[in-house]
Amino acid sequence: MKTLSDYINDYKSVADRLGYTGESVNLLVQLLANASYISEVENIAYTREASLDKAILMNSKIQHCMNDMYSVYRGHCPRVVFSVKFARPVTFMLYDEILKSSSFSVYYIGYYQKIIRDDGNIDWIYNGDEDLILGSGSEETRYIVGFISPSRSQVSTTANIYNNYYIESSSTNLSNDVYVGINEGGIISHPKVSRIFSDHILYPKDAVFDLTTTDYGSRVYIADYISNLNDIKQWQPELDNTQTNTPITAYFYEYSKIEEYNTAELQRLQLKGGEIVPFDEEKDSNFLYGKIGYPERGLAFIKETERDVLSTVHYKANRSRYLHTILRSNSDVGYMLEQAFPEKVKSGGTFFKFTSVGDLNTLSIYYIPINGNALDDSDIQKFKDTRVAYYAVEEDQLEVIKGVEWTAKFEITIELYKNLAEDYTDAIGKKILKDQYENKFNVVFNDDLIGEIKTAIGKLPNIKNITNFQVTFIDSIGNFIESFDEIEIPESVYYKVESNINLVIRT
Repeated sequence: MKTLSDYINDYKSVADRLGYTGESVNLLVQLLANASYISEVENIAYTREASLDKAILMNSKIQHCMNDMYSVYRGHCPRVVFSVKFARPVTFMLYDEILKSSSFSVYYIGYYQKIIRDDGNIDWIYNGDEDLILGSGSEETRYIVGFISPSRSQVSTTANIYNNYYIESSSTNLSNDVYVGINEGGIISHPKVSRIFSDHILYPKDAVFDLTTTDYGSRVYIADYISNLNDIKQWQPELDNTQTNTPITAYFYEYSKIEEYNTAELQRLQLKGGEIVPFDEEKDSNFLYGKIGYPERGLAFIKETERDVLSTVHYKANRSRYLHTILRSNSDVGYMLEQAFPEKVKSGGTFFKFTSVGDLNTLSIYYIPINGNALDDSDIQKFKDTRVAYYAVEEDQLEVIKGVEWTAKFEITIELYKNLAEDYTDAIGKKILKDQYENKFNVVFNDDLIGEIKTAIGKLPNIKNITNFQVTFIDSIGNFIESFDEIEIPESVYYKVESNINLVIRT
């Protein structure tokens, strides 16, 4: 890359050769040199930022990661554990505000249960993602866990499978502390918010996907969760509480670090309705280890978790892409089967279907065999053993199935203007019919498609009229299909195309 001085010297040389001198010439030299230098800097910066590995701006990294559906880790806010006894009934709901200070709030996310074993040792069991309802007068010490955040933003919407795939926060500088509440017939559930894209596909009843957007924003994908509700309703219509339009509320929390807060303010934290009691430093020493604590005050702070940084995010994104999202499009699902058995599976002749019924998730890959050379059981088992990890399903949830061949027989009579040497058998029977519709999934010979075929034939030269056009369909066991209105065509059907082209010359 040239320096600014290099550009000044280049333009000054041009001016000298032309015999131009003076202050105005020097000013033009400086302007042109600066413009050229800035243009080159911008071009180099643009090229650099277009690469995930070489980009130096965090937003550039995040945008590349968004394209790969890798959710850049935004970090978790600092946690605080209260050692407390309650004198009156209290209810803590997940992610609700339980304490508000001048510069931050504390939000409930669970509690520790202290269990003293027979040998006197203590076990601490964390009950996260659970609401807590306590009666009055309990002498038992509770260890309530919350996280500290300067602010919370809320997004509410009504979603269904037809018009909503995700909800997005307009706030920035968010943490990975995200709550999603879905109102199913008046019962609010809170699915797991996952950074792994395949989780909400593999476990649609349990997980939604949280994707980090630029400036550390968040977009939460809920499509598979809502689709699953609709599937359940189709299969179990007695579940009237499953709504077609589902209210959803998402809470997003600003990221912060423990050192950003005033130490004196942290030490004064107090839960309403409860009495903060000191930790037993001797018995609770294992629990307090590594925490920023005030044992005598009954408070223990857990430092925030750091975000992905520039030096590591590109490696993590690439690793995630290969481990979780190596399948980049629907066509890739079948491509891996074609790649494994190029001598048995037709190129481009695959089709997949993902079904979810209750807790059962199944991925079915249908294929068209080459010359009837179908995969045998050992081929399919080998494919499952070596490739099932790519599909985010268990081995018994992956099916490899040969498609079902039907026959479509075309009987076509065409009136020509005059007798010429055109090969209509090839032009129509092969290029229009076989090449376009044979050995392909998802071909439906409805009125629209028949109309397209007739239009394509009518555009051929010397065609005066199509006087007869009939299609006969034969299923895989030899039954003639006279009307598609009376049957449901399986999605796994592909067609063998036969045609008889009759030419009539009118003078």
